[in-house]
Amino acid sequence: MRYVTMRQFIKRIVKTILVGYVLKFIRNKLSGKSSHSTNNKHN
Repeated sequence: MRYVTMRQFIKRIVKTILVGYVLKFIRNKLSGKSSHSTNNKHN
């Protein structure tokens, strides 16, 4: 039971990191495409 919990915990962390990385990548792409975007203001 402990192993499953640990696995789920690690999976959750990896998923969070991946999502954050993807969002960062998309934001970078959008920023590069149009530097006059209001992304910086929103943050």
